[in-house]
Amino acid sequence: MDNAAALMHVPQNGKNFYKFWWNQELKAAKAASVESIIYGKSLANPDKDQFLKKRQRSRLVYRQLLRDEEKREKTSYTNDLHDALLLKKW
Repeated sequence: MDNAAALMHVPQNGKNFYKFWWNQELKAAKAASVESIIYGKSLANPDKDQFLKKRQRSRLVYRQLLRDEEKREKTSYTNDLHDALLLKKW
């Protein structure tokens, strides 16, 4: 019962609550990056050069998209944030 007041008055938000800029392109890039890692772990004796190149490329694409979206979110003002916050349940 120590945190009853906090549960009543502090909103409990999910991990991606404030990432209103997250889109399908980022979701696909992250999935490709994770898939390349899982694929490499599943191989008994992987061709290291080919596997590492694929893994590195997918990670670079994902990270670059992530940086670009975060930068765009900070540098350009749109109504996306406003609209996203209006749709959230407080």
